Amino acid sequence: MLTAAVTVVVVVYLVVQTGPGEMRSIWLINEGREYIEAPRWADIEQPGKEVRDTIEMSQSPHHGDDVKSYMGGDTPLFLRAIKVPSRQMHLHIMDVRFAGGAPAPRPSEFHAALAGEPGVAMLWTAGGTAEVRGFADEMGFSFADTNMIHVHANMTAAVGDTVQAMYSDDQTGIVIPENHMLLQAMLFGRPYEEARRRTDSLFHMPEKKRRLEERFARPAAEPAAAGG
Repeated sequence: MLTAAVTVVVVVYLVVQTGPGEMRSIWLINEGREYIEAPRWADIEQPGKEVRDTIEMSQSPHHGDDVKSYMGGDTPLFLRAIKVPSRQMHLHIMDVRFAGGAPAPRPSEFHAALAGEPGVAMLWTAGGTAEVRGFADEMGFSFADTNMIHVHANMTAAVGDTVQAMYSDDQTGIVIPENHMLLQAMLFGRPYEEARRRTDSLFHMPEKKRRLEERFARPAAEPAAAGG
């Protein structure tokens, strides 16, 4: 049963997605990335699983091949993975280098490109992933995580042709509402906007995004990040 369910999700993801692609966010991948993932040792819902006191390095993490399997084998992606002794989300560090000597966008431009994405929350004052997860519990929704990607906006920096960003997420956070939308497309033929409305209603995505961004809002006197 589990194998069948996974197969359905994969097929829908690769074949039946509907909805517009917007270049304002897709350009991040097209420009090429150096990417470091710091995954956690265990989910917070796995209290019986040992969290070892070590930082583990993965020589050939599968994530790069996963991306290239649907973006194309020549996708300019360099990936490193370091597993950290934590149950509190994954942390991702992404360097985007722009070709042809073009200067990188300022951090404010980078944030603007992602601000309208429904599953992305801009956080300025979160001291760590446990603080974000703690607030998710305080919000009191039926799902224990935020179902969001959290861009730690205070960590964004731009130098020369490169912009660096950090973001965190739960293992299943954004994947669950994404799969809910995809299954709607396959099983009921619902267009993107209708599927998104239903998913937003079920997972309270707009409210979660609003409350996260209010809780971890940019301080009024916050200076601009490096590079603008």
